[in-house]
Amino acid sequence: MTAVLLLIGLGAVAQPAPQQAAQALAAREADLAHALQESPFRRPMHIESSESGDNASGDVYARLPHSFEMVASALARPTQWCDVLILHLNVKHCMADATGLAMYLGRKHEQPLAQAFRLRLQYETAANGPDYLQVRMQAESGPLGTRNYRIVLEAIPSGDGRSFIHLRYAVGYGLVARLAMQGYMSTVAREKIGFSVVKNDADGTTRPVDGPRAAVERNAMRYSLAIAVYLDSLGLPPAAAVEERLTDWFDATEQYAAQLHEIDRAEYLVMKHHELARAAPKGIAVEPQDK
Repeated sequence: MTAVLLLIGLGAVAQPAPQQAAQALAAREADLAHALQESPFRRPMHIESSESGDNASGDVYARLPHSFEMVASALARPTQWCDVLILHLNVKHCMADATGLAMYLGRKHEQPLAQAFRLRLQYETAANGPDYLQVRMQAESGPLGTRNYRIVLEAIPSGDGRSFIHLRYAVGYGLVARLAMQGYMSTVAREKIGFSVVKNDADGTTRPVDGPRAAVERNAMRYSLAIAVYLDSLGLPPAAAVEERLTDWFDATEQYAAQLHEIDRAEYLVMKHHELARAAPKGIAVEPQDK
């Protein structure tokens, strides 16, 4: 069931020319200026989500303290994305080549790789210019009846050496996936909530979003934090960078424990060291380093 929730990715939409897309994203940043400044996430970030029919989608907007040039250089190739995606506790393994990547999705606890779902994503750097980056990952089908899986990241400069990113994702799910999700949401995930709130029409009170939209928001936050800590670690020696990303990602997610807490820190680090060891190049350590 976790694999279904991970497949809350990006929906296919008509893509404008890079210049138009950059202008649209800059306009969106301006529209969100107050929301970013007053963000409840302790960082300039805004999350939106929606559900319609057999599709769930979400958008994450964030202003990062890294230059656009750094972001574009760090996130333009599929091999770099494996270093980002593997931080998520449900991504058990990631392999990349020139045309795409294979992501193995599984439980939040450690498990043999043979028990994980393999999702092959086609990868495209759709735009990589001096002021706009867009990368797309897509798979037409996924595990447990999911389909039309999409991930799209776009970025622009944001002034003062910063950048503004938009992470959008969506997935279509058929009958099997929908039934599995309903079962999950009504049992082990019945108390899980998202970050945004919805208003009750009857009395005007508000409550945290739940169900598929909450799942979208939780994974959106996890992946956004993975991007942030990956960028923070660049420039460190390889082994130190790996350890920095793992510890910083877990600590960042614990800032939102009501939504994101799943396992304790020690279990997460041991699990990820084992998972990374399966793919580590010779000479690159993945065990904890002395601080």
